[in-house]
Amino acid sequence: MAQGVTYDQYYAAYFATRGITGDKDENGKTITNSASRKKKEAIDKAVPNATTKQKHLLYEAIGVSEKVW
Repeated sequence: MAQGVTYDQYYAAYFATRGITGDKDENGKTITNSASRKKKEAIDKAVPNATTKQKHLLYEAIGVSEKVW
């Protein structure tokens, strides 16, 4: 798949990001986009050879905020 995401890429990204939660501040509130930043980093490490288009598809599928792309 030139433009799409392979099964292996999706599952690598899914399992790399499973269970990631946002960081909390000193008041216990979730820090904006902290989970998305951690998910993006995990996806980038899990599928290092993916194209930019494939990574964007994975970010969208996994729920990474576009603000951190």
